[in-house]
Amino acid sequence: MCRGYNLQLGKVSLSLPFVFEESLAKRETVKTGEPGPSDETLAQYFASGLQPRLTALTCLMNSRSILTTTSLALLMAGSLSAETLSDQLSAKQKDFISKTPPEKAASYQAGIDAVAKSGIYDRAKKSGDKAPDFTLKNAAGKEVSLSSLLEKGPVVLTWYRGGWCPYCNLTLVALQEKLPEFQAAGATLVALTPELPDFTEDTTKKGEIAFEVLSDVGNNVARKYGIVFKMVPDVAEAMRNFAKTVERNGDESDELPLAAAYVIAPDGKITYAFLDADYRLRAEPSRLVDEVKAQTSKPSAPGQ
Repeated sequence: MCRGYNLQLGKVSLSLPFVFEESLAKRETVKTGEPGPSDETLAQYFASGLQPRLTALTCLMNSRSILTTTSLALLMAGSLSAETLSDQLSAKQKDFISKTPPEKAASYQAGIDAVAKSGIYDRAKKSGDKAPDFTLKNAAGKEVSLSSLLEKGPVVLTWYRGGWCPYCNLTLVALQEKLPEFQAAGATLVALTPELPDFTEDTTKKGEIAFEVLSDVGNNVARKYGIVFKMVPDVAEAMRNFAKTVERNGDESDELPLAAAYVIAPDGKITYAFLDADYRLRAEPSRLVDEVKAQTSKPSAPGQ
């Protein structure tokens, strides 16, 4: 997935590795030493709406290719445009609206508004609350408990609706990209979903997710955190048909969790909570990392 370039700017020559990511699961693989793309190719690449990333890699590549100033500018522009998860989610939302009949989009928005007015924000666990303990199974059938994870350090807990949700998949991949930073800060990253284990396994494989993904079948843990809601009838029908929620969740409750995120301290106290009825909005991974770092950098109390 690496492509090495020698960047020639005046008298300065730099060797830079690049990675192009076309989508969640599709990557362009290029052998070392192949010529770099032309300015015209790069322009078409960006115009197509694909989102290349410019990232630091551990691999060092050798190539005789010359990356022009114009190409570099295009690469940097593309990298910055895809820098945040919110940018990607916003782009996905705009694409959805452009392709969706107004009445359908209005129906989904009405569903979001209904959740926001349901009192869910009052019921949900918030910063300062004690995080309810739980034990759930991962895709491999292994039991994982929150209390055991907290013995190792802070835990970042996040919910996603299902592998059928494009906003969820974008979020999972964005979290995966930040996984080394979470680990460096001493935190454990965990995702919960109401989907059955077979479907969580499929999601983790497709997204190349290396952190724990646990099946909260029946939304029992999400209910303890106060973040479960029942979809309005027309949205529930659409999700049954499109997302196959009955098959994927193993029940006919038509319930989903908020796409919530929590940072939990080793003592079990919630130090950060992201709650929004709009499933198109998610906690920015960099913000979660900052919250963990702020927690781990606090001096220990006397006697600890």
